[in-house]
Amino acid sequence: MSHGARRLALQLDYFMSAQFAGVALASRNGLYRKAGIDLKLLPTCPPGHEAKVVSLAYQRDPTDCTYVGCMEQNTLLPAMLSGRKVTPVAAMFGRSPLCLAGLPGAGIHGRAVAQEALRVGAHADTVELLQRIMPHALVLELDRAQKLDMLKSGQVDAVQVYDVMETLKLAHDLESDPEVLHLEGNAFPEVVLGYAQVLFAPSQALGDPAERQVLRAFLKATFDGWGQAIRDPAGAAQAVLEVQGESDHWVGSKDFVEESVKRCCDYVKLTRKCGTLGVIDQQRWAKASRWLLDTSSSNGCSGSEGAGSIGGVGGALDSTLWGPAEGQVDAHPVSRS
Repeated sequence: MSHGARRLALQLDYFMSAQFAGVALASRNGLYRKAGIDLKLLPTCPPGHEAKVVSLAYQRDPTDCTYVGCMEQNTLLPAMLSGRKVTPVAAMFGRSPLCLAGLPGAGIHGRAVAQEALRVGAHADTVELLQRIMPHALVLELDRAQKLDMLKSGQVDAVQVYDVMETLKLAHDLESDPEVLHLEGNAFPEVVLGYAQVLFAPSQALGDPAERQVLRAFLKATFDGWGQAIRDPAGAAQAVLEVQGESDHWVGSKDFVEESVKRCCDYVKLTRKCGTLGVIDQQRWAKASRWLLDTSSSNGCSGSEGAGSIGGVGGALDSTLWGPAEGQVDAHPVSRS
């Protein structure tokens, strides 16, 4: 750590793994240190508590440390509606990898379309969303540590997973590809989940020019790290292997982690705008927010009174902290349909 480096505490929404390869690579290659940032990863918290952790930490220590959190758009919005004063500023994944996995031959796609009463295991922060998407299913709250074992033992028909990691682990364990049902796809054509790995900061901190400078430096180092991961997934995999722990959600081999990194990078590329990674498109953010907060639909997040509850959707997003310079035009926009 260089003298005078600013402490920055980052709350991830999952274990340190290939899903955060850009962070791991930026840290190993000294990008945060060169940016004057002393990065600390906060302990993994229960799913859906990330905004709470960041908000409370900032209230306790608003001057000596900068705080950043990470959540999916579909879990961040309800947290904001509950009163957590945080604001999204960038995103690592351009769309959500959230899906359901079933055992080979389980036929979960056809059974879901036929509105059968599937038994679905989900994390605490995703139970309500899945119940709204699949009103005929029995959605059970499961711990991260038990869900894959419960699927393999037949106690549930499908479990919530990301298609960048846990699906690879199931294929490894089963020696056959699991059935995968994407929540944004032809089975549920109305569903719009928006971004994943959304980076947010305390709203009050964004009013401080010095804090904005630190946050911008953090974002630049992070997405420079992701750019390096895209160009060198093998190197990124090695950086991840050096910092990730043991889990039944992945295999601790270089080949496995490298494939997972490549899949994550495909989602990161969807955030590129005018050559800059991590940019949240205001229109896409607003479209997903309208769907997620539409309680008149059977397929939306609960607990809101409509999209206008958080500043007219787009008003909840600070799109000025991170993105291309004003006046730049994206000559090669990525298809994000």
